Amino acid sequence: GKLNPIFGFATLGPDPSEGRLVVDFPSSPVAAYTGKGVPNYNVVATDYVNYAVVYSCSLPWPKFKLEFSWILARRPSVPQSFLWELKSWLRYANVDGRRYIPTLQDYSCPRRLS
Repeated sequence: GKLNPIFGFATLGPDPSEGRLVVDFPSSPVAAYTGKGVPNYNVVATDYVNYAVVYSCSLPWPKFKLEFSWILARRPSVPQSFLWELKSWLRYANVDGRRYIPTLQDYSCPRRLS
């Protein structure tokens, strides 16, 4: 119930054909930022039109690992059948699709920016 925004910046990695991004969340002490233009987010799946799946893994402190993965869609909602297919495919990429938590993105969401 409480808005908790974070702002970040993403740029392509050194080789744009690799699907790797340099993502920086300057205000977050635990963000997956590696610094100096080193890619820290990998595009593991996309159809280049409707969705992309990104994955990040970092070791910010000794014996502490952070893993993030997001299904990013161009529309506020995605058909459930598509999500099941995508999560099934993600198992082959060693991404645990069972751990995704849906984010409310419908048009009645008061946090949505237009």
